[in-house]
Amino acid sequence: MKKILYIIPLVIILFSCEKTKEKQVSYIITKSISGFDVNYRIADGTLISEKIEAASAEDRWSYSYTAEEGDIVFVSAIYKDIASA
Repeated sequence: MKKILYIIPLVIILFSCEKTKEKQVSYIITKSISGFDVNYRIADGTLISEKIEAASAEDRWSYSYTAEEGDIVFVSAIYKDIASA
């Protein structure tokens, strides 16, 4: 009987612990012929701003990292259309 009293709390503690689930996060921007400004969040939560120059629509920008399930992810890009300049 005493063993059960020790085992039950241990089982409850083990099942109440959250498991961390890691997910692969990938930001991808394609088909920009004139470049763009991109803002994105990295693994440690820092917001990064970059000015990306593109030579053709075939150029591709990407950033990947591993995050835990529930982490906030963010990417935003402002495209500079050369036809409207």
